[in-house]
Amino acid sequence: MRGFERNATAVANVQKMHPDLQIVGRCHGYLKGEALQAKIDEINALAPDYLWVALGVPYEQVFVEQFTAHLSNVGVIKTSGGLFNFLSGSRARAPKWMQAVGLEWAWRIWLEPRRLFWRYLTTNPRALYLLFNKSRPSNNDLMPRT
Repeated sequence: MRGFERNATAVANVQKMHPDLQIVGRCHGYLKGEALQAKIDEINALAPDYLWVALGVPYEQVFVEQFTAHLSNVGVIKTSGGLFNFLSGSRARAPKWMQAVGLEWAWRIWLEPRRLFWRYLTTNPRALYLLFNKSRPSNNDLMPRT
């Protein structure tokens, strides 16, 4: 299944699971030049609460870095990694027990070791560092307010 087919199938599946969810737009995402600028303008006009970007690493991170300032009418921009693969059914999710204990990443490495092993080996330590050192409440947040 190609990217634009995965996108359409994922959106259709999500709509079936959550019929009240308002999905205001979708696009395969591989746009350049005027087509990309038109899509940025369209996203701003639609003013979504969430914008899911699924271009693959590192393209989705580059997109977010480059266009966040231009997406002034978007609530949250979220990269989605393999989410659309799972939602479209083109890739199987980890068994429930692995999901429950936070080991879905291990399942993904098992399915795609050549592609994901080095990525996880190099990015996970940095993510853990940021999680533990940048997301703690400051001492001021722990003090009662008077």
